[in-house]
Amino acid sequence: MQQIVCSLQQTIMVRQPILQVRRMLQTSPCHRVYEVVEARDTPTSGTALTTRVRKLDFPPFVKDLFVGKFNKSILSYAEVLNYDRHRALEEKVGEISTYLNSRAESLAQVDSKGELPPEVIHWCKKEGMFGLSVPRELGGKDYLATEVARMFEEMGRDISLSEFLAVNEFLGYRAILEHGTQEQKDKYLPPLCAGDWLASFCLQEENAGSDPNSVQATATYDVDNDCYLLEGKKTWVANAASAQLFTVFAQTKVKNYMSEEEVQLTAFLVDLSGGGVTVCDPYPVTSYTGLQFSDVIFNCKVPTTCVLGEPGQGLQVLQSVLHHNKFMMAAGVVTSLKALLNQTVEHCNTRKQFGLHLAKFSLVKAQLARMAGKLYCLESMLYMTAGLVDMSEYPDVEVESVIVKQYAAETSDFIVKTCLSLLGSQAALENSQYQKYLTQNQFLQGWQGSANILKCFIGISGVMHLVQASGPELMRYTQPGLHPITVSKWAHHTRQHRKDQAPLTHKLSDCVHPRMVTTAERLEWVVEKIPFLATKMALRSGENFQIPESELVKLADLVMETYAMTCALSRSSRSYIVGNLHAEHEINLVIPYICDARLRCKQLVLELQNWEGEDEDRNDEYWTQNGFFLAEKGEYCVSHPLSRRTVF
Repeated sequence: MQQIVCSLQQTIMVRQPILQVRRMLQTSPCHRVYEVVEARDTPTSGTALTTRVRKLDFPPFVKDLFVGKFNKSILSYAEVLNYDRHRALEEKVGEISTYLNSRAESLAQVDSKGELPPEVIHWCKKEGMFGLSVPRELGGKDYLATEVARMFEEMGRDISLSEFLAVNEFLGYRAILEHGTQEQKDKYLPPLCAGDWLASFCLQEENAGSDPNSVQATATYDVDNDCYLLEGKKTWVANAASAQLFTVFAQTKVKNYMSEEEVQLTAFLVDLSGGGVTVCDPYPVTSYTGLQFSDVIFNCKVPTTCVLGEPGQGLQVLQSVLHHNKFMMAAGVVTSLKALLNQTVEHCNTRKQFGLHLAKFSLVKAQLARMAGKLYCLESMLYMTAGLVDMSEYPDVEVESVIVKQYAAETSDFIVKTCLSLLGSQAALENSQYQKYLTQNQFLQGWQGSANILKCFIGISGVMHLVQASGPELMRYTQPGLHPITVSKWAHHTRQHRKDQAPLTHKLSDCVHPRMVTTAERLEWVVEKIPFLATKMALRSGENFQIPESELVKLADLVMETYAMTCALSRSSRSYIVGNLHAEHEINLVIPYICDARLRCKQLVLELQNWEGEDEDRNDEYWTQNGFFLAEKGEYCVSHPLSRRTVF
């Protein structure tokens, strides 16, 4: 016991009384304290330099869960800022907060006026809020993703403002940074990073939403003028009215490796000053009005020097920018949800029913705590993902990024509906201040991808990673005659999971604070299920790799909960160890959240494995057949409960 106490004292700040630590250890049933992790394995060991942090070869965390790997260094919550950068960031955030407070009245009129205040955009330009993540040599500010997320979080006081900057930063000109030639970077990035120009992203069309292959805009090569004739109409273009540069995706004819002509997607940079671009009136949306969504009609000539990447490589350009920074939108959502939750808590502390304040009722207390737990997880996921981007030499966080975006949408839906139910009749008034949260939540559910699309992407990305990493081994499971021992081991492993006797092989309980040992074991139970379920899906999919969408969605839900639990556990354990203010409260939020999340995951595991019997096995089939019937009839078609058959 004395050795354990000495080890823990090295990790606890000097100001924390040693007697309190000794008391905690005496009451803890755990004898394992932490696991010593080598410096090369942990993101928090990266040395924060004057400008950037030292990069590490950090593998994709969520994708590796599908192959049975859990990088335990993730449980050391990423700290990428040294004291100087942290101090400078807090000063910058303070300046942003002070200015936004002074413009609170004009920002409150964004929804009614349908645009952001010009003076606020001018202030953003003057204060260098454009080109935040672009390297200095290209005219940017070279901020880390963690710093950008913190600034966007403060800007989230008006969600249109934070999203306005995020669209410009991560969709507008990110493709130039990733795929542009040196000539394109020298020409476009300086004015974009200075805020003199704004950029926008044009992909969606009337018949092309989530499927880029359905794009109907065309770009025909003109041999005589060495340019492309771009024709088409793009819909839901953010910042269209104020943008000077558009990243546009259109179908072009290219030759494949066999010199055969085929139609492929190509990305273009279209300068508004070149003419032939018509921006229509903004949509009358109910939320995110500051983005001024509009249709943009293109009928213009585009020089060949304005092709991003190579002709026919539009899908590669799109995939490199579409998902990688989706997590940044959660920064503004966090601020909005914090404000709503705080207002609800204040209401519950002042509103009386049956002689007691609402906050005195146990049911209300539980509802407030559950909302706080979801919000805590969202914050943790946001900054964990930003830390992975900052610390990785070649960050592969597209799955994590999509998870954070979807979790933000689900958290918003839960918190907004729960808060409005507690606020009661106040939220029902048309001119209520709470109506904006309802419209924002509804818009967020489909903004930058619907839940169905994003969850299928999460599931299929993980299973594909499993197949790429373990393909030959998976084939052995289907060949008992050639590999009887391998097949026998897999059968034994399946029986262990079916009887809920699979061993916990990662020992996550060794990597957290002793108070979180049982919680870590609950998380590890779920972690062990992911590679097993993904392997079963891959084996059942056959040669054509056809996995039912319903199973992909359930697998994605399981993975999302796992990432949320991991980030929350990592953050709360670190907070308790370093002695942060309210660390005890953080621990008490995470413990019941992970307990509830494990129960939700257990139900998902049962549904995916079909271990409840034949009737339960056919549930998805029943729902699918019923949906087909409704679609075929074109309406809700059941007999009225009071209807009777006519008797002749």
